[in-house]
Amino acid sequence: MKKVIKIVSFILITILILGLSYQILSWKDTTGDYVSSIEQLKSTPNDTIDVVFVGSSHVYCGFAPHALWNNTGIASFDLAISGMDRYSAYYHTKYLLKTQKPKVVAVDLFPLTFDKHLVLGNEYRNMMSMPLSKDAVDLAKRYSESTREEIEISETADNYILRWPIVHTRYRELKKGDFITAPENSFLRGEGLVYNITPVDISESRALTDVGDLTKEQIKWIDDFVKLSEDNGFKLIFMVTPYAAQYHEMLVYNAVEEYVSGIQNVDFISAITETDTKFDIKSDFADSGHLNASGAVKLTKWFYEKGLKDLGLKNHKGDAKYDDWNQDATYQACINVNKNIERFIEVSADSEAVESIMSSGHLIFTLAFNENWSKYPIVSNTLKKMGYKDGDFKNGGVIVLQGNNVLLVHDGIGEKEKTFNYDRYTSLKVSGNGVFIDTVKIGTKELLSEDANVSLVLWDINVKKPILEKDYH
Repeated sequence: MKKVIKIVSFILITILILGLSYQILSWKDTTGDYVSSIEQLKSTPNDTIDVVFVGSSHVYCGFAPHALWNNTGIASFDLAISGMDRYSAYYHTKYLLKTQKPKVVAVDLFPLTFDKHLVLGNEYRNMMSMPLSKDAVDLAKRYSESTREEIEISETADNYILRWPIVHTRYRELKKGDFITAPENSFLRGEGLVYNITPVDISESRALTDVGDLTKEQIKWIDDFVKLSEDNGFKLIFMVTPYAAQYHEMLVYNAVEEYVSGIQNVDFISAITETDTKFDIKSDFADSGHLNASGAVKLTKWFYEKGLKDLGLKNHKGDAKYDDWNQDATYQACINVNKNIERFIEVSADSEAVESIMSSGHLIFTLAFNENWSKYPIVSNTLKKMGYKDGDFKNGGVIVLQGNNVLLVHDGIGEKEKTFNYDRYTSLKVSGNGVFIDTVKIGTKELLSEDANVSLVLWDINVKKPILEKDYH
């Protein structure tokens, strides 16, 4: 009996160790930086997603769920993975349908234009992001059958099903994100917006009107999605995001438009061929294949008018069950400020903009300033909002706010040191010499250093780190 107990104990301990080890070694991102749309989906309450955008980086760069939420209260989600292939799109949609009942599924057609991944990392992201299940097994088998020589099919599929043969060597590259779950995965809505700007002209792609011949495999993929929509009662939209598409890609898009025309409850929407999109070719693209954040907001609004407006989708604002969308909207607003950091001082000249940023319950607003603060609107508007007069803080100071709550005020006079804890790892320490502020530190970072007159820090309590750090000289 003791021998049996020892054997069973050994097996259980081994399973536990392997499970914990896999959690550390597993592939954890779908877009980069340990951010995963699949993890975000897993943290989403059941039956809350009304609109799903499915696809590759064209989708997570091109659709902004926070913009749709802010404008309409519609709960949408980007089910997107870098380089998503057609099989990944289908089986990840099936995976989503286990916990969600979307009214609309909009599937990007870019995955239909290529047969296999050219970037191995993207193949890993698509094959190993989904939890092990029948859908994950079917995805591994179908992708392997389509992309490998017959002699390699079984081994490739088995490796993606077992996963250990691939991830066991990752110990060489482990980072902090492998041990600590990215906080953003608890509330982001699948997007991976980018902020760089590259002028892109898609007029040449728009002029390509030839229709190609779809392969049997492409037709089967379309038919499988149509059947999936019929079985699960959602409206299906095949779509194309705006980018500088090549001739062979436009042949596929034009052929799909022709093939699905007349199929009940299936629409086709192309932001390349439509002429009313109003994208700015000078400022709305990140590169020839992707929109930037500005373009994503425009595409999302345009797509709503084109394909969602008349579907009677519900406004969920005010429902606590949908707080993920509120958090995402707040986060994206702050990231937008962060990415436009050089413009912030001009934006903050508007007291309403300052108040909007300060009043967010998810942000801790920290402002440190010396005696030369009067020419900086970010300081004057903050003090005005708090009810201080022009003569107050004439020697500088430090203010910490969260929403309407004042967490710390130090004017350099009186108490020599004050401390505020952002979390259990990071503290603000302010010391004065009885006349003016002497030193201000957040952790080891010193504020008001290198001749800065004003230092601004926005700390996001969700991601537990500063999302904006700015010195004004």
